[in-house]
Formats: sequence, C-alpha cells, structure tokens
Amino acid sequence: MRKTILILIIILIASTAHSFTFDVWESGMDVDTVIMTAMKNDLPLKKEGYTSTGKKFDKRYCVPFRKTATTYNYTTKLLGKTAQVTLYLTKKEKKLMKASIRWYPAGNLLSVLEKIVKNKKPISKKKKVEFS
Repeated sequence: MRKTILILIIILIASTAHSFTFDVWESGMDVDTVIMTAMKNDLPLKKEGYTSTGKKFDKRYCVPFRKTATTYNYTTKLLGKTAQVTLYLTKKEKKLMKASIRWYPAGNLLSVLEKIVKNKKPISKKKKVEFS
C-alpha cells in the first residue's frame, strides 16, 4: 500500500520593496542573528542536509557552517501539526530572504488555513505570501 504525504508550502519572500515577519523571524536578519534567535528560542536549527532527532538547539548543527551555509531548517509544531521550517539566506551577505513552511502530513490543514485567511484582515502590501 502506497502512502502519499501532502505537502503544503507557504513561502515568504523578501525583496528590497517587501519584507516579512514570521514567528520569531524577520527578513534581513543576518546569519548570526538567525542563530542567536534559534538559540534564544531553543529551536533545533540545523544546516540543511543534516539529520537530527534533537528537539532543542544544538550549536554543532549550525554554528560551524555560519560562513558557508545559506539554508537552515528545523521541525516544529504549527497549527497543531508537525511542520518543517526552512530559512533561506542570501549567498553573499548571509541575510534572511525567504522562509518556507511544510506540513507533514497536511491532511485537512488547507481548509484550516483557508478559514484563517478568510477571517483575517487583508495582508499588508509589505508582506508577500504564496500558496503553492
């Protein structure tokens, strides 16, 4: 029997005209601020490609790569579901430019998100949210 995992992705993209805030993250944060924010909030941040079962911050998975890595991620609970948050940094300046959230499995999460969006005020022009 084949299991299918539905992945819902919300991508927040920052440009010079647009910025975003998501949870504890703000576009434009430099890599040191990203790591310090993860440590302060005890988020299990790691360089993309590393596997860790830890649920707490561990500097071994992110600090040694601060000068070279442009993608970090961690797993958390969002809207009551397991989600992977991926943070993308610019290559040259190492500043946060994008965040991606994937829920596993998404199940009825799309309908929950639609209800939340319908009941909220319009998103500011400063923020860009894409559903794909």
